[in-house]
Amino acid sequence: PFICVSRGAPPPKVFHGRTAARRGIWIGGIAHFDDFVVPGEPGAAALIIFDPEKSQWRLYGGASTEISIWACSEGAAPQPSGPSAATQGRYLVPTPWAGASASGPAEEVATAVGEEGIELNKLVMANVRLSPASSVTLTLEPVFVARRWSEIAGSMMPRAAPSLAQARRMRERVVLMVLRTSYGHATVIQLGAVLTDFIIGRGEACNLRFPDALSVSRSHCALTLREEGGSKPWLAVYDEGSLSGTQLQDKALGVGPQNAEPILQGDVLRLGAEVTVKIEAVSSVLRLDDSDGLAAFFEEVGETDTAQTLRQEPRVSEAIVSFSLTAGPSSSRWSASSGNRDSQPFDDFPGASFNNFNSDDF
Repeated sequence: PFICVSRGAPPPKVFHGRTAARRGIWIGGIAHFDDFVVPGEPGAAALIIFDPEKSQWRLYGGASTEISIWACSEGAAPQPSGPSAATQGRYLVPTPWAGASASGPAEEVATAVGEEGIELNKLVMANVRLSPASSVTLTLEPVFVARRWSEIAGSMMPRAAPSLAQARRMRERVVLMVLRTSYGHATVIQLGAVLTDFIIGRGEACNLRFPDALSVSRSHCALTLREEGGSKPWLAVYDEGSLSGTQLQDKALGVGPQNAEPILQGDVLRLGAEVTVKIEAVSSVLRLDDSDGLAAFFEEVGETDTAQTLRQEPRVSEAIVSFSLTAGPSSSRWSASSGNRDSQPFDDFPGASFNNFNSDDF
């Protein structure tokens, strides 16, 4: 199972059902914390979850957003004239959702759908607006691809999907890292953030990409936050079923979350024959609204501008951290070249200096 998310002309971004079943796929305006970023929209505006028990895709709303959605079934493409009612924190669904006929859209009467979300399976596509003022229409297309699953691939799919409350809780916590990556003759220092999974590989959906490294698989390995038996969450790593394998401190990793091994500050990952990733610094598990805790980590790694801004503007701590992750480390304590080689520029933030940061944008 896959789902394609797109906006306008650019090619869609494809997400695997495995990811959506582990933690959900977030759509919103905060780079690095939302999986599909729509600049100018609220953070965590919408959530997609895949339920492996029912083979079912569902769409949920964010905690404080109002989403309008209309559907296209076989032979019909009803267009919205805008919802006729508004319900804060819920979806507004025109009548054609129930199964538009080829003769054209039915009368549009908004219906409120609450915490149970909306099933996407029966649709060719669903069109979504993330807020009443939004001018951006997103297209969601669930796809089931007929293929033979290997035993390894089957074991990677979780048995049950997270609840909406669990997905929201996972979205609120983070582990921050400073990474030293080496590929060929280049060494790069960059910042990273783990909410639940931090995927390393060649694929476009990866958090850390090496698109030209032939010995690296599209989804090679994953850093993940584990939580077992009521213990505090801890950072672990596992191989994603790569062809060339992953080594942690020269020891081969097992495949899948069930074989995850703890990873600590100073540890080195080797991906195939070409790439190494060293964990130079790692934070404890922090809340994204804990501006003091976030500032303490940035101070520890020499990012004093970020730390100062977090203390001055605690209400937008998530956006500040997102900006810093996009800009890359600025501290002179790191001897290699810095920056995120594959990050996309965050549209609201031209340049890589906190002189450009304006909390009024949020």
